[in-house]
Amino acid sequence: MGELCLLNDLGDVKISWDPSNPEEVSRAREMFKSLQDKGHLFFKLAKKPKGWGLILKRKAKKGDQVTSFSKMDGELIVDFCPETEKIVATPPVGGG
Repeated sequence: MGELCLLNDLGDVKISWDPSNPEEVSRAREMFKSLQDKGHLFFKLAKKPKGWGLILKRKAKKGDQVTSFSKMDGELIVDFCPETEKIVATPPVGGG
């Protein structure tokens, strides 16, 4: 079972899919693409014994390894893969 977690001003929104269900995969892929078109960044999470989590310590680029303090490693991704267990989408951040 895959899960896309969208972090936004309303909290976490979760979209789940079964990799063996083409309709669910299509829906998740469309959501990924829609968010990507709006500037969201996506991180594939790797589960560790203490659970899931993500702390960004610097600006990420494609292929960067993003390391938290204790929970997991995340990899910036640009393509949707239905076999990915957990993806976190972060909204675009404006600077100034």
